[in-house]
Amino acid sequence: MPSGSNPLVSVCIPVKNGELHIQDAIESVLEQTYETFELIVLDNASEDRTVEIVRSNVDPRLRLVESKAAVGAIENWIRTCRLAQGEYLKLLCHDDFIDARQLAIQVKALEDNPTATISSTKRRLIDEDGHVLMDSFGLGKMAGLVPGKKAIEECIAAGTNLLGEPAAVLFRRSAIEKAGVWSDAFPYLVDLEMYFRVLAQGDLFAIQAPLAAFRTHRASWSSRVRSSQGPQARALIRAWSSNGSGVSKRARVEGQVRASLLPYARSAAGTRSGRSLLMKLNGRHGRPS
Repeated sequence: MPSGSNPLVSVCIPVKNGELHIQDAIESVLEQTYETFELIVLDNASEDRTVEIVRSNVDPRLRLVESKAAVGAIENWIRTCRLAQGEYLKLLCHDDFIDARQLAIQVKALEDNPTATISSTKRRLIDEDGHVLMDSFGLGKMAGLVPGKKAIEECIAAGTNLLGEPAAVLFRRSAIEKAGVWSDAFPYLVDLEMYFRVLAQGDLFAIQAPLAAFRTHRASWSSRVRSSQGPQARALIRAWSSNGSGVSKRARVEGQVRASLLPYARSAAGTRSGRSLLMKLNGRHGRPS
């Protein structure tokens, strides 16, 4: 990392037993066209070859931190982000990856739009072997600078996380620190609940290009809590709508209905009909891959 470079981006990868995909995640960061970043990998007491694989990458921007005592997934997210030093922060799950242009595009978006506290891109949905299931989804019709309250209402009306998994998002670190730690109140929607707190401070810059990839497979943490997704989404909508955020009644009602349908769409994402439903619920029309 060049000395004196500014701004500095921190990319944080929390991982436990991630030997199958951790190298893909690391390479996607090290291959970025934007070079002024630190990459922090916090290993959560892995019992496989994860640490060995991480250590095989020789790059001064990469720092491996080992935790000998295992903690829960959300606590590992919190610990990883606390290690960040950059002005901008990205949390990247170990089985996802990002496009080589993503950091450059997102940093410019936040630099050019000082009211934005968060930037998000569309993403691809891939299977366990990396095959593309959906070539572009997320964000709905949001593009460019979107008022934070509007972005929150769009997500509530959709009944889902239109901004995407953490791989799609870049935060201002000051905003995420002000928002507080990741919460386990809604485990399936831990990312969206944090996005709401960050968007309450400023705006969203939405980039209508698929610059991240989210992997869906049986071993993923999100798959293990999928049965709770619908009830958690409805509870988050109720909680956020009752805190004086100004979310319209229409958005709340639409969100409750869509939140009930989304778990079925995601569980069937390996089928064409499931992907078609998922696209509709995410505000995208077209043909699934």
